[in-house]
Amino acid sequence: FRNTQTPAVGCSYKAAAGYLYPLERGLIYVHKPPVHIRFDEITSVNFARSGSTTRSFDFEIEIKNSQVHTFSSIDKAEYNRLFEYANNKKLRIKNKGNMVC
Repeated sequence: FRNTQTPAVGCSYKAAAGYLYPLERGLIYVHKPPVHIRFDEITSVNFARSGSTTRSFDFEIEIKNSQVHTFSSIDKAEYNRLFEYANNKKLRIKNKGNMVC
């Protein structure tokens, strides 16, 4: 994506820093614990502001068993590309987070 020159988005998941890789049929988070989410498991995605900071946002993925995976502290510069990716993959977007990039 934009800042790292890699096909990944830097973020945190359960207090561990890692990378979220948008793939053709899903997403994978690489670090501890690794997480693989297929599109057919996803109910919706949500773009949310990360606390009071305006430099980052959270990307929440709700899956069919009502579990929510929250990937936090994503640089705001990645918002447009991640939103475009979710939109192109026809994922249901609950909230756009009102980001202006």
